[in-house]
Amino acid sequence: LLKWWAEQNAKERHLLAGLDVTKTENNWSVQEIVNQIRLTRQQNGVSGHIHWDMKTLKRNTALAAGLEHGVYLQPALVPASPWLGGARPEKPGLSVERGAWSVEKGTRKMPVPETGAQLKVHWEASGAEKAWLWVLQARTGGEWSTEILPREQTSRVWTRPPPEVLALTAVDRNGNAGVPAVMQVETR
Repeated sequence: LLKWWAEQNAKERHLLAGLDVTKTENNWSVQEIVNQIRLTRQQNGVSGHIHWDMKTLKRNTALAAGLEHGVYLQPALVPASPWLGGARPEKPGLSVERGAWSVEKGTRKMPVPETGAQLKVHWEASGAEKAWLWVLQARTGGEWSTEILPREQTSRVWTRPPPEVLALTAVDRNGNAGVPAVMQVETR
């Protein structure tokens, strides 16, 4: 049925599969909902999924844990709505500092701070299109993590270990993502 709905979506608007999580209270296992989410993610033309009802999500701790440790390991953005406006934010400016030491904006590599030192990353929007959210991705120990931050937040501090790579993307109110600013940490 989901494939058929995707074929009917000629204007390519958001198509969200509805998942009845109330069935996990009596008939379905948590794995059934996890499997439905995975199938939804594989279907072309589908933007995501929604759960009903919220009360079940709040009281079914096994379901919440299964989602959090299975298909919701990283935060996600609402899909972009380019038909509401397609202008994308420009690449943000990044700067890094540690104590009295700092690197100017636009530098793509930075030295690893000494043991116990803090690494502070600052950023600012550039261009006319305002950022609504920031997507901050960091690779540490070969593993990527993602944070979705409000537009008011313009810095982040790390202690050891510092990230190996940072990527910061501005996202506008319509979900349009700009070009990410990427910074690689230089090892000594």
